[in-house]
Amino acid sequence: MSLLESHRALLIVLGAATLVALAGLLTPGHAQVWMTDAITGIATLATAFLVCTRLALGAPGVASRRLWLAALAPLGLVSAAQAAQLLGATGSLPPACGAIVAGAAAIWLILAARGEPMPRIVRRLLWLALAIQLAAVAADLGGWPAGAPWRFAADFLALLSAQLYLLAAALFVAAARRERFAAQHRVEDVGDFARYLYATSGLFRKVRHPRIGNFTVPGHKLVFMAVRFVSWFPRIAPRVRDRLGIGIWRQLRDLCVVALRHGLDAQVYYMFELYRDERRARASGYLTRYETKNGLFKVLTWQVSKSRRRIVLGDKLGMQEICTARGIATVPILIVAKGGKLDRRCAPAALERDLFLKPRQAKGSKGAELVRYADGTYIRENGEKLDRAGLEDFIARRSAEDTILVQPRIENHPGLADLADLALMRIRVITCLDAANKPAITHAVLSNLCKLELKWPTDIEFGAAIDLPSGALGRITGDKAEMWLAWSDTHPITHARVRGRIVPCWDQVKQIALAAHAACNDRLLIGWDIAVGTDGAVLLEGNSYPDVDFLQRAHECAVGDSALGPLLYARLVDIERRSASGTLRGPLDYDTAEAGPVPVTPRAQ
Repeated sequence: MSLLESHRALLIVLGAATLVALAGLLTPGHAQVWMTDAITGIATLATAFLVCTRLALGAPGVASRRLWLAALAPLGLVSAAQAAQLLGATGSLPPACGAIVAGAAAIWLILAARGEPMPRIVRRLLWLALAIQLAAVAADLGGWPAGAPWRFAADFLALLSAQLYLLAAALFVAAARRERFAAQHRVEDVGDFARYLYATSGLFRKVRHPRIGNFTVPGHKLVFMAVRFVSWFPRIAPRVRDRLGIGIWRQLRDLCVVALRHGLDAQVYYMFELYRDERRARASGYLTRYETKNGLFKVLTWQVSKSRRRIVLGDKLGMQEICTARGIATVPILIVAKGGKLDRRCAPAALERDLFLKPRQAKGSKGAELVRYADGTYIRENGEKLDRAGLEDFIARRSAEDTILVQPRIENHPGLADLADLALMRIRVITCLDAANKPAITHAVLSNLCKLELKWPTDIEFGAAIDLPSGALGRITGDKAEMWLAWSDTHPITHARVRGRIVPCWDQVKQIALAAHAACNDRLLIGWDIAVGTDGAVLLEGNSYPDVDFLQRAHECAVGDSALGPLLYARLVDIERRSASGTLRGPLDYDTAEAGPVPVTPRAQ
């Protein structure tokens, strides 16, 4: 894909802006000046932003860096002049000032031609923009009144010049990104490589995180990052300053660098503690929800061979049947309720215990409810008391809209019981297919969903990383902002020891995760939720596109520096190769052949 083809959206936006400005210029009155100056100012600011991006990506030398810094001066002058005119503080940019800006641009281009390697199309666009800018200055030298033909020509030519500078800057930054993230990508930079493929491959048409609509709108990520900056920087920056002595301006500078160089926002910066020098140096290795939830994991899974409809991990009833057939320990289903009818799968006496109700298909704990049993009475979470008939009637009513599964409540193993009250401790185990399409465990985190703890004053999810060989727990932390500077060796609520504790039945937990993925080997990456009860480990459910943010936070390690990094990197290289050769698989592509090893093209290290 050529540079111009990859910037089709920008070309459309610039074309539309030109037509709008042209319509404004043909409209008599103040509107024509306001419209043209507004679009010119926006284009100039966007160009300055791209110059800052080039600096953040790393200029090839000191002279090149100074050259790009010098480019900010004329861009800032033009932006300030346009803003002043829009606010009514002054007239248009004086012709003498315009001539100085054009002269500075000419000098910059001459120097850039000697010291900054650029694609040929970028260089041509820059010289064309300069020629049009000089023509605009020449047309403006007469001091024509507003509405005069030459005044009209000067304004329109200045607009075209600003847009050409913007297009050239966008193409040059794209070429620099391609050189940094595609031509020279490495395993440990898997995060940057993933974001580059996400942004440039054209594979991802919808934005699901954050939910802003069904289609990708050009520039939406900038708005998303700006909102997150406003949300998190004022809240967390003073705490980091007070706790660690890292100044506000230092954090602001770091945020700008990681945003422009790595595409990471303020929430990620603080969650992953990138204000620490050693963490920020590895920013290229971090994955985020933005690219993974918006389709990257989905496209990776589509490339895995299958011979039937891909297994739906969110179907809890279907997964339970698969586990039963494979002899994988899971929680039994006592009742399946659908459309108001109950399919009882146990003896009546088996219901005389605490029960757990959940929808057949739901994310997390949404729609789940714990029903306690005492002396023949069932007690709901809202305090309502029911007899057997009332319970069955309640389940039938709930199943009118969603299929409801009734399971026995699993109590925590004694080795974990002091870390929770009502909630079942969950072990999230990440498995990924290797080059031979065999599942491998890459991460594990023991977590406590506090929103299920009705008596606790928080809904934070607490979590601690698990050492894969030994099953030993690390420090515990949380997934919400109030815990982003908090790490503890003991549980924040129960105060029980966490760090160094060995997870009970750890070998069984790992065996369950590997056996479950082997039964679902048409998926690349799966997050398994496993619990350790009084009778041993049982599988709760599988997650097709697991969260990566809290996973990396709990492990205090980027994906690029973990066992998952090389596995994902090989698959991303495969996507790049398939995309270039036109062999990329989609959701409806079926492949009955056995999947072979993933080919990996050697890359510069």
